[in-house]
Amino acid sequence: AVVSTQSGHYGRAGYKSFYQSTKSGKLKGSGVALYVHKSLNAVINGEVSSVTDNLESLFVTIHNESDSLNVGVIYRPPSGNVDFALTELHEIMLSLPKSGVHVMGDFNVNLLSKNSAVLEFENNVLGTGFFPLISI
Repeated sequence: AVVSTQSGHYGRAGYKSFYQSTKSGKLKGSGVALYVHKSLNAVINGEVSSVTDNLESLFVTIHNESDSLNVGVIYRPPSGNVDFALTELHEIMLSLPKSGVHVMGDFNVNLLSKNSAVLEFENNVLGTGFFPLISI
């Protein structure tokens, strides 16, 4: 996944690129992309892929003979309204299937802080059946 592509996306040999266009008139810190191996049957899930001033999301559904896997990338621009972004995130999380989903991204929420935005983010994620994993 690529978060905040700004000037466009980059092709990778053997991969199909999916790109969420930037918000019109927004020049900095916008655009998300996903790369999926060409051997996989992937399509954009338009129901949960969107761009607003507060949140950018791109989800693809990868189909095989028996299952589907939903993979998404989300970016919250720091210039956006965090409260609106968390509401939009919650709506997306509620719209996702209850299994076979992986969400990644840059939410620009400092989980080490103890404020209302952090609590709402944690409630959104945990309350919709997801578990945050932070790795370096």
